[in-house]
Amino acid sequence: MNLSYINYITPGCVLYLILVGLSYPFLVVLWKPKDWGQPVILFIEPAKRCNFQCPESQSCFGALTRKLGYMIFEDFKKIIYEIREHAFYIKIYLQGGPNLIKELFRLLAYARENKLFTVVSINGSVLKKWTFDGILENAPHKLIFSINGLDMCHNFTKDVRINSLRSEVN
Repeated sequence: MNLSYINYITPGCVLYLILVGLSYPFLVVLWKPKDWGQPVILFIEPAKRCNFQCPESQSCFGALTRKLGYMIFEDFKKIIYEIREHAFYIKIYLQGGPNLIKELFRLLAYARENKLFTVVSINGSVLKKWTFDGILENAPHKLIFSINGLDMCHNFTKDVRINSLRSEVN
């Protein structure tokens, strides 16, 4: 088990973890929810668009009613500013493909400047030399490369050329 993120836990984060822990017994005993803490782990989905068209993806088959698009850097900065005193871990991931965002490396650099443990999950389908170089220069602490298995990748996703992906990674 890799615990390298422990170095990013601040005293403010510890305080909020304690407060969140204490709020649960308060709820159980008095049946009154108390929100004493702040988020210490943050999941950010900077892209509401994906190029894989996976069958379970809500952004790909039109199930989402909100506008599709990408998070701009200024919005990301506002979020980081609000959470940086108590959070220690940020994951850029979820339904959209974060590697579709041209400013991904800028987001990573800013999160690291604010002493957050950074994790990125990418599908790798648009991984080209410039993106690979950008990932190396602004490396997240953890990079998750998700392709659902080589044999089922083409059946599960549409128009993904696994051989192209293999050649870019090699």
